[in-house]
Amino acid sequence: MAPVPGTPPANPTGIRWRILGLICTASFVAYLLRTNMSVAGERMMGELGLTQVQLGVVLAAFAWSYAAFQFPGGVWGDRVGARRALTICALAWGVSNLLIGLVPGRGVASPVLLMAMLIILRALMGAAQAPLYPVTGGAMTCNWFPITGWAFPNSIGNAGLTLGAAATGPLIAWLMIRFGWRMSFVLTAPLAFLLAAVWWWYTRDTPAQHRRVTPDELALIDRDRPPSFRAATPAGMGARILRDPQVLLLTASYFCSNYVFYFFFNWLFIYLVENRGFKVLESGYYAAVPWVTGAVGALVGGVLCDRLSGRLGKRRGHQWVAAGGLLLS
Repeated sequence: MAPVPGTPPANPTGIRWRILGLICTASFVAYLLRTNMSVAGERMMGELGLTQVQLGVVLAAFAWSYAAFQFPGGVWGDRVGARRALTICALAWGVSNLLIGLVPGRGVASPVLLMAMLIILRALMGAAQAPLYPVTGGAMTCNWFPITGWAFPNSIGNAGLTLGAAATGPLIAWLMIRFGWRMSFVLTAPLAFLLAAVWWWYTRDTPAQHRRVTPDELALIDRDRPPSFRAATPAGMGARILRDPQVLLLTASYFCSNYVFYFFFNWLFIYLVENRGFKVLESGYYAAVPWVTGAVGALVGGVLCDRLSGRLGKRRGHQWVAAGGLLLS
């Protein structure tokens, strides 16, 4: 007997949740490798002869490059597919992280050359990480989850990034004490290479391309999805997106939230060591606290957003959660 239209499939598989687990893992690794210099910078300044202002310039190189490549990275991710895009990006994370640990000391390279190398490598990391959330939070979440429940999968990805940032302080601090700041980069680089291998092996751009996805799970994912949802992007869509007031408002909200975010992201660990006198390992644990609570907040926000959207409508449900979070931060 044919199923009644609009009813959920009887026995869907859970491959989409495994994909979500990999998205969470990718976020964890990405933030571990992008936050590590904020911890290792305390020792790098002494060995490489950097001032806080110079370290700030190096850290800012990531943010400028990350911002510049966000939109091109999203366009590129759409063209090559999420599977290929994140595989290439993760490989670039590992190479960049590895090379930072191998930069010469100030007795070998001039201060100008040393600064140039660090800026280039951090800019490379920013460019390589820019496509991450357009690819995972955009393409993968949209393709792999029902259209009525996107907030929770995105919250899982955000929880992964905050847990990655939380793990950075204690882990990098311990590695620095045990092996030195250079090895803290060298020893964490293989995480990106491992992620690239697993991502390429297991993920697919769409559920229909994955041989383990059953017709029931595919029907669940595509339920309530417009027939033209996966149609090709019309010509000139990019320009229209950049002129859309909703996109501009979302961009402004990200600017405001990330101003607060990057303040803690870049300087909390160094502030605790140099201005509050905490030991390196202690500072690593204390610097993890905002990120642990951030992981909890991301999960609560995702569940709350989906539930409020179901009760109040998508617009109000999203507005209340976003506005409330910005107000609290």
